[in-house]
Amino acid sequence: MKNHSFGVVFFLIEVYSFLCYALIENNLFLGIWCALRMLKTSVSQIKQGSHLMANNHFSPFAKKLDNSNYNNPRNRDVYSEQDTQRGQLGRPISANARIWVTGITAFVTFFGVWAILTFIISGATHIMHGNVNEQVSFFSEWFVSGWIKLGVSLLFTAVIGGVVGAKMWRNYAVQNVFNDHTDINQYQNDQHVALPMETMQKFDWFPDVGAHASPQVSSMISHVHLSNKGINSVEAAQFYSKKDEKASDGKVLNGEHKLDEDGDIIFKKMPFFDKEFGEALFEASGITDKLKKYKIYYDATKIKYMHDSPRDAVGGGEYKTVAEYINADWELPYYEPQRPAGAYIVDTAPVNTMVLAMTRAG
Repeated sequence: MKNHSFGVVFFLIEVYSFLCYALIENNLFLGIWCALRMLKTSVSQIKQGSHLMANNHFSPFAKKLDNSNYNNPRNRDVYSEQDTQRGQLGRPISANARIWVTGITAFVTFFGVWAILTFIISGATHIMHGNVNEQVSFFSEWFVSGWIKLGVSLLFTAVIGGVVGAKMWRNYAVQNVFNDHTDINQYQNDQHVALPMETMQKFDWFPDVGAHASPQVSSMISHVHLSNKGINSVEAAQFYSKKDEKASDGKVLNGEHKLDEDGDIIFKKMPFFDKEFGEALFEASGITDKLKKYKIYYDATKIKYMHDSPRDAVGGGEYKTVAEYINADWELPYYEPQRPAGAYIVDTAPVNTMVLAMTRAG
């Protein structure tokens, strides 16, 4: 509250000053107009400051948001609310005025230094020869010792012109910062956040767990859950669970293969994607049953498989949909205990990858 008190006092002092100025100038209308402008500016600044201080409960204008608002998955939707239109850059400010200032400064410096040197050299020459009282035309001495004057004048011109030019260019860059984009690479729609379908059609796919596939992954981009529509079933090896271990009094161990009477591994035909495992992943990500609309299982038969870059795709463009690619390339080895829930969207190009991680230790 102390900051608000100082602001109000300072505002009253400014209003009083404007009114006094108006009385001195015999123009009350001018004073009232200035006071109203000050009132508008000050209120705007107080409101802006109050939003910055909202987290400290200083402001009557702003309200602090609960942290749950930021952690709620409902507020993570960056696709439906994004602005896909490019912002318009302002018209660049012309540098002509600054070029003229620099050029005129260099011109004045050059001839100014030349004139000063002419005066000094001419005076020193007449004093040395004892011709102090002799009237000599200033312009008649203009080109005397010309090479010396030229060198010194160019030196001063370069130094002063360089300083002024650098200052002018810096001023130009600051005033043009919101209109000039030559310092960055700019591309069409570069502020567009790729929609899920765009990402899934552009990049390659790799199973999230258990299954093996051909792509050589260099970077993970995203993850999606997949339905089993159009996906072939898989012969999955069966494993003992903790419940089996407890029921057998330790005769079988959790994670071991189930064997038949001949000692062979028991296989069971099952859906390729484990929906129960997928539900567990959603729960771990905070997507509970209350947020069912965010639990999306994509249909791989409706997703085109890298149609814009078939040369980089598995099969070289042979597979038209992601479902065709999965059925032809993915496999579940007998030693993998978990079927996948979906897939990672991955990059297979030779890219540099930066990983940002956060521990859970608090």
